Amino acid sequence: MFFLEAKAKHILLVEDQRVAALAQRAILFSLGYAVDIALSGPEALEKHRHHRYDLVLMDIELGTGMDGGEAARQIQEEREIPVVFLSAHTDAPTIDRTRVTSHYGYVVKGTGDALLQATLETALALFEARSRLRESEARYRLLIENTHDIIYALDPEGVFTYVSPSWTKIVGHAPEDVVGTSYKKHVHPEDQEACNVFFKKFLDGASSLSGVEYRVLRQDGRWAWHTSSATAARNGEGRMTSFIGISRDISERKVLEEALRHQATHDTLTGLPNRTLFLDRLEHELAVTKRRGRGGALIFLDLDNFKNINDTLGHDVGDQLLVAVARRLKALVREADTVARMGGDEFTMLLPEAGGAPQVADVALRICQALHDVFLLDGQELFVSASMGISLYPHDGTSVTTLLKLADMAMYRAKAAGRSTYRFWSGPDPTPPEAR
Repeated sequence: MFFLEAKAKHILLVEDQRVAALAQRAILFSLGYAVDIALSGPEALEKHRHHRYDLVLMDIELGTGMDGGEAARQIQEEREIPVVFLSAHTDAPTIDRTRVTSHYGYVVKGTGDALLQATLETALALFEARSRLRESEARYRLLIENTHDIIYALDPEGVFTYVSPSWTKIVGHAPEDVVGTSYKKHVHPEDQEACNVFFKKFLDGASSLSGVEYRVLRQDGRWAWHTSSATAARNGEGRMTSFIGISRDISERKVLEEALRHQATHDTLTGLPNRTLFLDRLEHELAVTKRRGRGGALIFLDLDNFKNINDTLGHDVGDQLLVAVARRLKALVREADTVARMGGDEFTMLLPEAGGAPQVADVALRICQALHDVFLLDGQELFVSASMGISLYPHDGTSVTTLLKLADMAMYRAKAAGRSTYRFWSGPDPTPPEAR
């Protein structure tokens, strides 16, 4: 007896670095996907036109010429296909470049096969769900009173002329309280521009569109994420007479997406920012420093003799201690500061506008004092200390690599000086105000 295996999903990987593309393809092969590679935006368009891919994994940075956002936009103009963006960066300007088109996820390079697979599976599932939704819209023209989604109609001015009874169940208001009001009254201020653009496309002649996402104000005061698909009814002159849409609550999906983003940028044990996010924040802070002339400090912290705790008490106790240390470090800094776990028992702290060396030394002293207090874990009293190295910017350097290297070297000076202390990379180590 023979069984027909499900055909592997076919992915178009767009990456301008050949070595990186081959490495990424190997990972995707190991996850069970069929993969074609395109090394540029134009090549991606050409392959898209000759093959029917299930998903596009698009690097945002494609060197010179067409970037990933524009390539994705042109591909989606020709055919609806899920696009997942791939990047080494998580800064806001890079993410903003993905908003030129509808996409199904954002993966940071190097965050692990499991996260990549989860993102791709989620994207494929979401696309399949949206495809089914579009088919249903075409079949029933959206006007189904007993749907679990919201059916609504707007006039050319954007005023509700109809909302289905499901509005009450999903949003909370009675339909009669909504009819006669503008959609703008119910949409989050930050999302109104996207909704305005979506609505204007129908005024300009579009017949049907989908994919706009926005927050709707519930009767209980909470904001819920929705997505809309819509079609326009027109008179004999082609003028829109009514805007008919279906709105779906996607709050759970948004929670999942946010969880995935958090997982990609935060340490799973302590919940602190991870190395990727810390480096992004440091790079952003240095750019701000260059523009505004402000300075700050980077502290590199390594726990003393932490290996002994793992070896004698076990890794479970060691993990609990790391969580407790992270909590104390977080409590010592300002909201504008960043405490991150770089890995193992290494932590970093970014202190923008921290003042001069004496003020930073005061912070380092308070860290030493806070860690000296006993840790009570599983009925055991544990004591730990830390050695810290400090680099100041822009005094010691203006690059991420330089500042990290100097702080790390200064940390080893602190260990050589007897541990449970701090050292600055340059200049004398000032006595903090509290110790004078």
